[in-house]
Amino acid sequence: GRVSAQGVPKTLKECIDIALENNLKMKASGYEVEQAKALQKTAWDLNKTEFTIAQSPANEAAQDNSIGITQSLSFPTVYTAQSRLLRQQTILSGKSFQLTKNELIREVKSAWYNLLAGIEKQQLLSYQDSLYKHFSERAELRYKTGETSNVERLSAQSRYQEVQIQEQQSKSDVEIYQLELQKLLN
Repeated sequence: GRVSAQGVPKTLKECIDIALENNLKMKASGYEVEQAKALQKTAWDLNKTEFTIAQSPANEAAQDNSIGITQSLSFPTVYTAQSRLLRQQTILSGKSFQLTKNELIREVKSAWYNLLAGIEKQQLLSYQDSLYKHFSERAELRYKTGETSNVERLSAQSRYQEVQIQEQQSKSDVEIYQLELQKLLN
């Protein structure tokens, strides 16, 4: 089936594809995966090398100058542990991305089917509206000709008005379903 949201017909697959491409939650989750992969490469980064220059003016004739270079290294198991931690965080980010994707697909399907059902209900109520309108007009005519009582005429008018109210509610529901689906697609 196809659903027309704001004049553009879309299949369920088209809606899912659009949501996966445009949804902000998906984009944010994708960036988290990229960040985790980038951080994984930092597990073996060494601390910065420090250079120091010192001059001691204790004796003007024989100044004491010194140059120092310092490089601090952690024990090798620290780098291995950091690497494992960052690799696990990357795996966790990937699983979180997949979970976000699955939730989005479920939400899009739900919104799409709600919209489809709402459109179908609206069409049925529109058909019912025309039937009850015709029935109400006939009851009015029969009442004027004396073939029926005022109760039948009022009953037909009442039922016609009920269907009109249901039809208006259905139109509002369809608009809400369209907004829900559109929210997921952007």
